[in-house]
Amino acid sequence: RLCSMNQLLAVAAANDLALVRSEKRIAATLLRLSGQRSVLQGSEASDIVHANQQEVATHANISLSKASGHLNKMAREGFIDLRYGHISILDPRGLQTVIGD
Repeated sequence: RLCSMNQLLAVAAANDLALVRSEKRIAATLLRLSGQRSVLQGSEASDIVHANQQEVATHANISLSKASGHLNKMAREGFIDLRYGHISILDPRGLQTVIGD
């Protein structure tokens, strides 16, 4: 079971990285890290992403400066709240609209 869950997580991450626009990758990464992008059996979604901006940028495979710009824009739009060491998801549907799902 653990092997299949890890495989699903890897596929989800690969799908997110296939998104061409970096803003979409950031939104997809935030939702994936919070468990709201694809729900796995036995896992719970959270409104908190326990990662800083650098870690989110790394997961989305973009530079910190580009990620920071996108994250700040998403915060201004009310989708997220940036905090020290974590990011709160305020509007998951808003992030979904960024991705286009």
